[in-house]
This record gives sequence, structure tokens and C-alpha cells, in this order.
Amino acid sequence: MKGERLSPLFRRMTVWDINTGRCLKRSASSFFLSLLLMLLTVGLLSLSGCVSIPKQHFTVGQNGQRCVVSTNCLCEDSVLPAPYLSDSDQQDGLDPQRFTLLNWNGHKETGTAWLEDLYRLTRDVDLLTMQEVMLTANLQNFLQTDFGDWTLANAFTRSDLPVGVLTGSTVAPDFSCSFRVAEPLINVPKTVLVTRYPFAGSNRTLLLANLHMVNFSLAVVNFTRQLQKVFALIEQHSGPVLLVGDFNSWSDERLAILQRFTVAAGARPVRFAADNRKTFFGLALDHIFYRGLEPLDEMVEEVTTSDHNPMRVAFRLMSHQAGSMSDE
Repeated sequence: MKGERLSPLFRRMTVWDINTGRCLKRSASSFFLSLLLMLLTVGLLSLSGCVSIPKQHFTVGQNGQRCVVSTNCLCEDSVLPAPYLSDSDQQDGLDPQRFTLLNWNGHKETGTAWLEDLYRLTRDVDLLTMQEVMLTANLQNFLQTDFGDWTLANAFTRSDLPVGVLTGSTVAPDFSCSFRVAEPLINVPKTVLVTRYPFAGSNRTLLLANLHMVNFSLAVVNFTRQLQKVFALIEQHSGPVLLVGDFNSWSDERLAILQRFTVAAGARPVRFAADNRKTFFGLALDHIFYRGLEPLDEMVEEVTTSDHNPMRVAFRLMSHQAGSMSDE
């Protein structure tokens, strides 16, 4: 509206609309770099016979148990059930005064140094969300010891080990669902995992969406559809929300679409004082969006064991009812 101050995102959109010269340059460079990345990925996959894409999407949980994703746990067309909150569930829920989330794209790393970083970074963490994580025996042992509940939503297998997005928690969720979307051209899936958690001493629940967004395409159709499926669930949830992950938001158009969805849902991005997040064309790829919560402290730590830096944020539950734009 006239007189309103535009956010940095919409200022970039204005440049996109008016100053076509700069945006054409970015579009051209985006195309060639995206094409190069796609070709490199295709080449690596074709050379590596140990990488395969299962016909059926499945999840892996506690004790390595595999579950084929069927209609009752598929996010598409899923309906959120009413929260099941017994007295014991409320006592064992997340601490509404303070709980901590760590998000990290692990880049399929498996080395000792990477695992040592993970041990260190997850001290006093209640919710762990990861992307591009490979479920090795060492990682599984770590999860069994440090998190009361965890699930990996498989995208593909590498050397017979599941790779995908992983969510771990110190309390058990009362709802979980997953879906995957194939990358255009290379057909390698990206996965999404949605879980819901109770708060201790409260009848409110937290909906957590862990996303790895499609990447190797200038078109945004699949990117948009992936977000539509997630936000169809968020629209059913009136309480607090966390939307986290690797969004591959390397263009103004992708950022504009992402902002459109998050603003409509009343979700805000976490602002990092020392913003060390991985960037591509100067734009951050990893984000944490929140609703009905208050960030208490935040950090992005620079590491050498992945091509993404981990984000760690502590939150508390806001005292008033979350879920509407006026609350934010």
C-alpha cells in the first residue's frame, strides 16, 4: 500500500519488476549455474551405482524400524486428528518456558568430525531437524541414546543406507506424516516430514514441518506444490508452528513464493544477529519460521563438516492463543 515501508524481499521484487536489466543478468546466471549443478548431479548419480531411489516412500524410526508411507501417514490430503492429551502426555511435553531447536543440513556426511560436531551442537536440544542426512549405524546409535523419538523420511538410499530429512525429539509426537517430491529432470526426490508435539501442562500443541525443498529447476511449479502440501496441514492447526529446513531459496521468485505462504500463515522468520547461513546468489538457503512462539536466543555456527551451517534457536510458548495474524 502507498506509504508503507516495503520489506527487503519486496524491495528485491520491485527491482525484479522495474529494473529488468539486473534481473535478466541474475536469471541468466541462475540458469547456467542451475544447469551445471543438474548435470553434475546426474553425472554423479550415474557413476555411483550404490545410489537408488526406492519405488515406495518409507520412513525409518526407533530401533531402525521401517514403515512404508501409506495414506494414513501421507501428508497429501491428510487431515490433522484432534490432539490426544492425557495427563501423562502433558507432563512429558515440551517445556513451554524454554525449548531448543537445532536445524542442520548434514550434506550426507558420515565422518568422525561431523558426528563430533553433532554431539556438541545437540547438547540441551529438544528438537533436532536435519536434511540430507544418511542413517549410518553411528548416527542411529546417537539418536537412540540422545533422543526419545526420531524419524527419517527417506528420499533415496546410498550404499543401502536411507538418506533424507530427519526429525528427533526428546518427547514423542502425537502425529506424524511425510511425502516426497521428485526433482525435475534428475528425478531424485526431496522429502518433507511433519510432526506434532504436546506442551507440558498445556492443551496446546506444536506443529513442526521439516522441509528439504526441490532445487534443480528454474521453474517454480514443483517448489510451489511442495509448499502447498505443507501449508494445507498448517491451515488446519490453530496453534504454534515451526517451519524449518533447507528451502533452496536461491532466487527472488522462490523467496517471494515462500514469503507469500508464511505471511498468510502468520509465521515470521528468525532473524540472526550473526547471520552465517549458507547463501547462494547472496540469498540464504536455510530458514526457521515460527508462529505463536517467542525466540529467546539464536545462533548460526560456522562449521567445516558440512556445506551448510547449523542454526540453533531457543523458544518459549507465547501466553496468548497463537494462530492468527493479529497475534504476531
